[in-house]
Amino acid sequence: IVINVAAKAVCQPFSFSSYDISDGLSQSVVNCIFQDSRGFIWIGTQNGLNRFDGYNFKVYTYMPGDTTSISNNWIFGIAEDKAGNLWIGTKSGLNKYFRNEDRFIRIRYDTPYKSDVTTCVYDVRCSGDGLIMINTPPVLTLLNPETGKCFHKVVPLEFDGSVKDNTIPVLQ
Repeated sequence: IVINVAAKAVCQPFSFSSYDISDGLSQSVVNCIFQDSRGFIWIGTQNGLNRFDGYNFKVYTYMPGDTTSISNNWIFGIAEDKAGNLWIGTKSGLNKYFRNEDRFIRIRYDTPYKSDVTTCVYDVRCSGDGLIMINTPPVLTLLNPETGKCFHKVVPLEFDGSVKDNTIPVLQ
């Protein structure tokens, strides 16, 4: 027995909008995009962190002398932890954004690597078990945000000391 079934597909049209500097985006080169649990779209550029609410952009940039501003305008990675705080990887290290206080803190940590590789965080992710995964090649750091304790995995790559300015993603 052969049964032929004809299905009628109904396609819904897609609508796309584009945004640029004239709309409030801080820079035209986008390094990363992240949607948080509240629906905001966070866009990391080479000139600041942008929060988009669907209508307007709010831009966060480095302010010299203000330790509550983000540490660098060059954004490589954005992630959200279980508490709703954002973790931002920049060209000057790791930042944690406290949304209830609208401020950043700079997260400092050491690795067992012979050079300081923590100054440029190429990507950051939050694992299902609550750890913050920080990619500073050739070191992958797992940070427990509750205890501040770090675990490191040094991969067999040579660190050449130059910033490659490319996102090197972390996948879980």
